[in-house]
Amino acid sequence: MGGIGKSTIAKTIFFKHSSHYDSTCFLENVREKSQNGIDELRRKFLSCLLKEDLFIDASTSFLESRLSRMQFFIVLDDISSVEQLEYLVGGRFCFGKGSKILITTRDKHVLSKGVDVIYEVKKLKFDQSLKLFCLNAFDASQPLTGYEKRTDRAVFYAQGIPLALKVLGLYLHRRSEAEWDSALRKLEKSPHKDIQKVLRLSYDELDDEEKKIFLDIVCFLKGESTEFVISLLDSFDFSGAIGIRTLHDKALINVHYGIVQMHDLIHEMGLQIVREDNGELGKCSRLCDSEEIYEVLANNMDFVSLQEIDLCGSKQLLELPDLSKCFNLKVVRLDECERCSNLKEFSVSSDELRELDLADTGIEILHSSVARSSKLEELRLGGQRFVNLPDQLSCLTSLTVLYLGHCEIIDDSKLHIFFDGMLSLKEVNLNECGNITELPNNTKHLLGLESLGIWNCRRLRSLPELPPSIARIVAFGCQSLEIVSTCRPSSGRPIFFFVENCVQLNEQSFHNIMEAAAYSIPYYLLYRNEDDWCDYMIGVPGSRVPEWIKYRATKSSLTIELSQISGLADFFFCIVLDIHSEINCPVRGLMCTCYLEDFDVTYSVLGNVDLQDRKSDYVFIWNGDDHFGSKSIVDEIRRRNQQLFTNIKLRFEFSARSRWSHKPMIGESKLMIKECGVWPVYVSECQKFIEQMEIGRKRKRPHDVEEQQPPPHFKKMEFDEGTHASS
Repeated sequence: MGGIGKSTIAKTIFFKHSSHYDSTCFLENVREKSQNGIDELRRKFLSCLLKEDLFIDASTSFLESRLSRMQFFIVLDDISSVEQLEYLVGGRFCFGKGSKILITTRDKHVLSKGVDVIYEVKKLKFDQSLKLFCLNAFDASQPLTGYEKRTDRAVFYAQGIPLALKVLGLYLHRRSEAEWDSALRKLEKSPHKDIQKVLRLSYDELDDEEKKIFLDIVCFLKGESTEFVISLLDSFDFSGAIGIRTLHDKALINVHYGIVQMHDLIHEMGLQIVREDNGELGKCSRLCDSEEIYEVLANNMDFVSLQEIDLCGSKQLLELPDLSKCFNLKVVRLDECERCSNLKEFSVSSDELRELDLADTGIEILHSSVARSSKLEELRLGGQRFVNLPDQLSCLTSLTVLYLGHCEIIDDSKLHIFFDGMLSLKEVNLNECGNITELPNNTKHLLGLESLGIWNCRRLRSLPELPPSIARIVAFGCQSLEIVSTCRPSSGRPIFFFVENCVQLNEQSFHNIMEAAAYSIPYYLLYRNEDDWCDYMIGVPGSRVPEWIKYRATKSSLTIELSQISGLADFFFCIVLDIHSEINCPVRGLMCTCYLEDFDVTYSVLGNVDLQDRKSDYVFIWNGDDHFGSKSIVDEIRRRNQQLFTNIKLRFEFSARSRWSHKPMIGESKLMIKECGVWPVYVSECQKFIEQMEIGRKRKRPHDVEEQQPPPHFKKMEFDEGTHASS
C-alpha cells in the first residue's frame, strides 16, 4: 500500500547498517525511473555498486567476478514487477557472501521468487499516529488546547497511514479553528489530492478487468465473503480468484477470516474514481452514492446502461421508477425498502440478472418472470409480507444462494419443490421460517450444499441426511429439534456445527454431532490456511466431554505432560457447563488459561457466548484464534523444546469471563464447569486418520456410507505419544 512507510523504514535501516559493508546502494523510485529504460537504470545501479561509471556489457565475466568478491548492502525501492527485480539482481549476478538486498514494493507477487523473508508494514497505532500528525500540524507531540477533538477527527481519517498523517498535518498547519472545521468537512466529501495521487498508483497498474473488479468491490462487495465475491465475479465472466489475489497482493484489499475488506482511504479513492468514470449520471454503470441515486430516481433518467442498482436500507424510498427497460441489469438490491408503495409485485426484464435481493421489502407477490433468469445465482426473499412464491422458481438451476429468512409461507412441501430443481445450491438460509417441521429428504441431493442456516425454526423437529459437501450448520433456538442425522465431511472439508438452545436434542443426535467433529478436526488442521489461522467451534447440548478428547477431568482444570513435541499441530479445548434453569446469565465468554513455566499466561477465549435462558447442560469445543489461542501455545512449546529437549508440563484452567475482559467472573453467577478436556492433536494422527477415511470411502458403496463407524483410533484415542494428564 502506498504511503504506509516502506521507503522510510528502508532508509532508516540503510543508514544504520551501510557502514558495515564494502559497498552500498540505495536505488530509489525504481517504478518511476524504469520508465526511462531499464538498461540505463541497471547501468547506473552497477556503477553505484562499484563506485565508477560503467559502459561495458553488464553480463561480462569480469564484472561478475568483481561483484562476487565484495559484500554489498542494496536497497531497491518501489519495485513494481518481477521483471525489474530479475533484471537488476537476477541470477546473472552473484554478490559476495554476506550481502543483503532489501526490497520495497506495493505488490507482494514481486517477492514470490527467491526472497528469504517478507515483512508487511502495518499501519500506525493511534498513539503513534497522533504524535506524527501533531509534529506536522503543531510542531509538537500533542495537540494545542482547543484542537483536541479536531485532531482526533483528522487522525481517525488518516487511519494509521503515515503519508496521510503528514500531508494532513502540513495542510492544517497554523490554520484557525474555523479553517480546520471547513477542511475536515471538505475531506468527508472529497479526498485530499496529494494522498490520492500516491494511493492511486497501484490502481493505475491494474489491467481493465482488474480495475472493474476493484470498483465493483468498492461499490458493492466490501464486507462480503471471499467465496461469494469470487463466485459473483465469475458469473460476470471475470476471473474472480486471480483478480482477488492480484488486488490483495497490491494491498488494494485485504482478506481477514474469509471476508473482503479495504482500508478507508483506499475505499474513498475508489469512490472518487467511480464518480470520475460515471460522467453523465443517466449513462453510468454503477450507482452507489446516495445523492447520485436520488438525482437519477427523482429525474427519471434513462437506465439503459445500468448494470447494478443498490438501494438497500433506503427506508425513506417511496417509489421505484420503471426498470422494465433495464435489459442489462445484473444486480438488484432492494432489501429493507419497506415503504415503497409500488413494490407490491415485482418482475424483471433482464436476462443478465445474477443477484436479486428483495428481503424485508413491501413486496407481496413475486412474478414468475423471475424464474426465467437463467443466470441468477443469488436470490434473497426474506420477509413476512410474501403471499406468493411461484413454484417455477425451481427452474433457477444456476442458483447458488437462497435466502428465505422469516418467510412464513415456506413449508416442507414448498422446499421440496424448490430443492428438486435448484441443484446448484451452495448456501441455504431458512432462519425463522416458522412453518418448517422437517427438511425434505431431497436435501441430500444438493451435492454442492455447504452452508445451512435454520436459526429459530421453532417447529423444526429433524434434520435429515445431508450431502457430504456440507461444511456449516447453524441451528440456534430450534426448540423442537430432536433429531440430527449422521454427518460426514467430504475430503478436505470440516463441518462447523453451531447448535445452541436446541434443548430437545436426543442422545443419538449428540453422538452424531460429536462424531462429525471428530471427523472434521483432522481435515481442518491439515487443510486450513496458515496465513489466516481461524478458530473452530462447536456448541451443543450435552453433559459430558466426548471420549476422543484425550485428556479429561471432572473439575475446571487439568495438567498434562507432553514428551512428544514433533508434529504437534494444535490444541482443542472442551468444557461442559452445568447451567441451572433458574439462572438468567448475561452474555459472557468462556476462557481457557494456559500456564507454562517461565512463560506469560496465554488465553484462549470463546467469546460472545449467550448463556441466557439455557435449559440444559452444554458442551463447547474450540481452539482459539491467532490473537488469543492455541497457536501461541504451540509456538512456545516448539521453541522451548528446541532449546531444552525435555518434557513440557502445562496446566489449563477453565472459567467464565466478562464479555470484554480476560478476567474470569468471581461470584457473579452459579455457572458451573462440570467437566473439562484438552486434546493436543498431532499431524501424524490427522494424516493417518484421513488415509483411513479415504480407504473406507473407496471401499464403501454410497448407500453404505451412513453405516460407517469412526475408526477405533479416534474412538479410543490410544496414542503412542507417551503423555499423561492429571487434574
